[in-house]
Amino acid sequence: MRELSTFNGSIAAVRKMFPYKQLTPLVINRSQAIIAFPTSSPNDYSCAWIFASHVHTSHTLASVDPTSMLIHFKDGTFIPVKLSYYSLEKKLARAAVIRNYCLESSLVFA
Repeated sequence: MRELSTFNGSIAAVRKMFPYKQLTPLVINRSQAIIAFPTSSPNDYSCAWIFASHVHTSHTLASVDPTSMLIHFKDGTFIPVKLSYYSLEKKLARAAVIRNYCLESSLVFA
């Protein structure tokens, strides 16, 4: 609540500003551009939220199989997820677009 937003409020705001109607990235902290994205539907018990800025993109390129990826993090840890390479790439790109928007808007309002 410190950022004056809730989970539902943040998702609604992102959906209003961007064309991401499903698996919408979540803005945790707008001023610091902290963005997380879901690996599956947030209603799915196995859904994990990944903080995009922690993903080591140069290492998260090889898939385990066509439907699974290992997401490598900057601290050297990794987790397996049921995502295709294309899906993970798309989620990271969406998070980057929102992150850039947050960073640009913080410059305007600073």
